[in-house]
Amino acid sequence: MEFDPDVSKLERVVDKLLDKYELLKKDFAQLTLDLADSHAQLDELKGEKVILLNEKDTVHSKVTSILGKLSEWEDGLEGESDSDRVDVSQEPGGQLFSMDSSS
Repeated sequence: MEFDPDVSKLERVVDKLLDKYELLKKDFAQLTLDLADSHAQLDELKGEKVILLNEKDTVHSKVTSILGKLSEWEDGLEGESDSDRVDVSQEPGGQLFSMDSSS
């Protein structure tokens, strides 16, 4: 029985296909791992987003409270006469807060 050259060619093609299949399996496994990592990162980022939104709400409420207090303070100043007010900008060292370094 003589070896048929067409079978040899078929064998080479099948070997190439099997090699490519193995490469694709490795790529698929790596992509699956990458996808799992991406999902883990996404979950972590979603958690951070929730934390940041909560912090934003806290800061917003504190700033709103401070602005409300300042507004009330300004309203109180409007009730005073001009002679009772102290113009901080014309006083020497016109600072609102003490800059002492002793704490």
